[in-house]
Amino acid sequence: MGQQKVGGFPIDSVRWGYRPKLDTPYRKTAVLSAPVRNPSTIGFWLLEASRADLADKIIRDVFRAQNLDIFAILQITETSPQMFAVVWAFPPDVVARAIEELTRTKAAVDAGRPR
Repeated sequence: MGQQKVGGFPIDSVRWGYRPKLDTPYRKTAVLSAPVRNPSTIGFWLLEASRADLADKIIRDVFRAQNLDIFAILQITETSPQMFAVVWAFPPDVVARAIEELTRTKAAVDAGRPR
């Protein structure tokens, strides 16, 4: 099986003070403590059991290669396949450059001239 990305979603409105539900035999709650940049994103992968190298490969190839900021990593090794989650965000300078470019593009469009 190797590894497979199975989902992810943006964390765009963090609400502090949430009270986690009690754990059950089938559901566990992972609590991420502050500070976490807002907005952030969480990505989920399934990993082949007994392949510790796969989590390292995801961190290296997906996140480190793109210089993304990682806030938390969770690997659940008691299941097969294993669950792997990463909370990440773009670095602030990348976000600032993207906002600048969008602002310039919008100004050009509003002025009726091509970008």
